Amino acid sequence: MPVPKRTTPPSSYDSLNFVGVDPGKQGGVVVIDCFGGVQWYLMPETPTDLLNLFLDLPKPIRGALELVRSMPNDGAAGAFTFGEGYGRLQMALAAAQIPYEFITPRGWQKHFKVQPRQGKKGETHSQFKDRLRGTSQRLFPELELWSIPKTLGKQRAICDALLIAQYAKETYTKV
Repeated sequence: MPVPKRTTPPSSYDSLNFVGVDPGKQGGVVVIDCFGGVQWYLMPETPTDLLNLFLDLPKPIRGALELVRSMPNDGAAGAFTFGEGYGRLQMALAAAQIPYEFITPRGWQKHFKVQPRQGKKGETHSQFKDRLRGTSQRLFPELELWSIPKTLGKQRAICDALLIAQYAKETYTKV
């Protein structure tokens, strides 16, 4: 269910914004602000662009970074590149003073009742991403990205980050 739009400023806990980060070159960054608005960004290509993005996000904010690892079939160069990018994300969040937590893919997928990818049963990565996109569309039907022609790649890129941000918002507990 989408978050209702507010017309008056929220207070205390309600003023908290949430950012979800799906790492990788094909990943994205999504902010769900305290008014229920959604801002989405494709993964910035340079460390400077990444830092500037995080510095410009609305505060106060809590971050959620998907906890992922390189895969054995990535090869040494691919694993190194992935790890370098993952480290950049953590450093950019820290430099922008955004407190964040790690969230496992299984954790947020289970929360939204998304079955894990059935690769052994013939489901392709694209088909799995489309299932995640469908869940995102059900939760946020008014997101303008869904209606922009020729944006399937962008939609697939941000759907994980959107669900990660929403998961962080739904499971956040005040300390």
